[in-house]
Amino acid sequence: MAVRLIVLRGSAARRLYERHGFTVERADLVDILMVRQPAARCPELMAPARGERKQNFSPSPGV
Repeated sequence: MAVRLIVLRGSAARRLYERHGFTVERADLVDILMVRQPAARCPELMAPARGERKQNFSPSPGV
């Protein structure tokens, strides 16, 4: 699901949002609507498929 927010034109917060992946979707004289698309999921973090067992990645004793 995409995340949308509105920032005031000229606000320093816009640079923060851009650093975190937001892009300008549209703007008017006062506001800028920004959107961030969801990141692609990492296969290792996805739930195991039906019938598969999740691996345990806990450290070995003594580590």
